Amino acid sequence: MIVCPNGIKAKCMVMALLGTIEMTWPAKQLTFIKQARFSPRGQYPHGCHLIVYIGPDTFMVEMDTHGEEQTPLLGDTINHTETWKVVDKVLDRQNPDQITELMHI
Repeated sequence: MIVCPNGIKAKCMVMALLGTIEMTWPAKQLTFIKQARFSPRGQYPHGCHLIVYIGPDTFMVEMDTHGEEQTPLLGDTINHTETWKVVDKVLDRQNPDQITELMHI
């Protein structure tokens, strides 16, 4: 899914098997990639683990990841790890292999 904000407040929630979310800045030839592990058997809020929120007038873009829902017991630790990467090119949306190679998925 490609989100083009155009100044409109929006929140999009999706499930993506690669667990990646990207934002590009074509004028600067930059792409920011965020990746978090996705478990196909996991339960996620609203069935989604990637969230994009765009503020009114596009004053901000928030890119979140959710881990699978878990119920910790006393003394348990739950981890949710994100990997971030900035690359100096705009990725080709028709070639998802670029992301898997860059993020070593």
